Amino acid sequence: MLPHFSESNSTYNHHMRDPRYEKLADVLVNYSAGVKKGDIVRITSDAVAEPLLVEIYRKALAAGGHPYVKMTPGNLGEIFLKEATDAQLSYVSPLQQYEVETIDCSIGLWAESNTRALTNCDPKRMGMTSAARKPITERFLERAAEGKLRWVGSQFPTQASA
Repeated sequence: MLPHFSESNSTYNHHMRDPRYEKLADVLVNYSAGVKKGDIVRITSDAVAEPLLVEIYRKALAAGGHPYVKMTPGNLGEIFLKEATDAQLSYVSPLQQYEVETIDCSIGLWAESNTRALTNCDPKRMGMTSAARKPITERFLERAAEGKLRWVGSQFPTQASA
């Protein structure tokens, strides 16, 4: 049986707010990404960066943006590369295509929980995935170059990256 989830046993609750995360979130949201009222703000992160992600979410709301979170456990990439079929590896998601055409801001957090995660994955399979995602990546960069998409990425310190 799964434990009952409550605010008190969340990995990050309001009692543990760290002023360093609040300051960094302020810089990322208000300066680096320049979130403005009405902006659609995608926030992507590994689950380990939750404390900073929460503060970024708060700052994006305060700036008048419409933030949404894509939080992914770090090991999903490795599972995908090892277990997906060729068709899955080369699939281009219409949701990701729509997302990259729609978002105004993207704030990404890089947080390594396992620095060796992809070292034993087949480079050929990694290539298939990156080829499939290439049009999405190119469109992202195109919109950024046109000034229609503002983005920033930041490292989140972890034991693995120390």
